Amino acid sequence: MSDKVEVKKEPKLTALRAQKDPEYKCVEPEEWYTAVFDKAETGQGNFGPYVKFSFTLRNGSFEDTTSAKGHKVNRLMDATLSPSKPLWKWIKVMIGKEPEIDKEYDVSAFYGEKFRVLIKDKEKRKGSKDDRRFQVVDTIKRLKKEE
Repeated sequence: MSDKVEVKKEPKLTALRAQKDPEYKCVEPEEWYTAVFDKAETGQGNFGPYVKFSFTLRNGSFEDTTSAKGHKVNRLMDATLSPSKPLWKWIKVMIGKEPEIDKEYDVSAFYGEKFRVLIKDKEKRKGSKDDRRFQVVDTIKRLKKEE
């Protein structure tokens, strides 16, 4: 028998380099862009369930005139699908008709589809940690396959 005690060495903490925040680029607001619908994610937020729609721009430019192709844009909204909510309008655009009460809709069928998206500027509420401007997809329109 050995009275030897094994001592484990603590792993060294990897050094982390401080850096500037990434530059936030904005596309021209109040403009329509062609975009591909990437995905929709659901979650639970401070105010209840939400859905986040993500798109990738296929055209347009940033305010500094560099190309915005490949830029990601999102829209976060209440996940309640009822006639008075914005999600109702979005589902209507996607499926091409008025949604039916008590019916479920799987938007993943539209992943990879092209849409026209209207980008609008928003500002974070006063008192938030970050008061910068940000942009969201305000409205969508479905593009025909040949467009």
